[in-house]
Order: sequence, then structure tokens, then C-alpha cells
Amino acid sequence: MSLPLHLACSGLRTFALSDENLRLGMCRIALNTGLYEDYVRYLDGDLLACAWPRLQKMVGRGIRTAWEEIIPGLCTNSAEAAA
Repeated sequence: MSLPLHLACSGLRTFALSDENLRLGMCRIALNTGLYEDYVRYLDGDLLACAWPRLQKMVGRGIRTAWEEIIPGLCTNSAEAAA
């Protein structure tokens, strides 16, 4: 999958979604720099829920808190992963 320039203006823009690290990197970019339309196009709730224990460490506190409020299960998954 390739991200548009407004999301990834420098560095890697094409991501092999079969590679977990690249998939998480793409999600991190979308979370950090995306707009609503980008979230709809490039993010998936199930993927976020599964990857959140790792992904939450890759984004800032404000982004983490906002997404945990939008998708309540994320916070629960994080607590379970930490236990």
C-alpha cells in the first residue's frame, strides 16, 4: 500500500502490509499525520485493536488518549497485554 505525499512527504511511502513492522509503521504515520479521510482509508479498527499494545508506544500521549476514547476496547487490550 502506498501513502499519499501529505502523509509521508519524506522517507518510505510504500508498505508491504504482510510485514508487521511495516504495517505498524504505516498505521503510526496515519495516526500521527492523518486527517479523518485518511483514518477511514488507511486504518482498520480490528487491526488497531490487535496491534495497539505495540502501536500505542509509537504515538504520542494525545493521539493514544484520543483513540482509546474513540475505540474503548483499545485501552482494555493494552491493559491485558501489559499483564
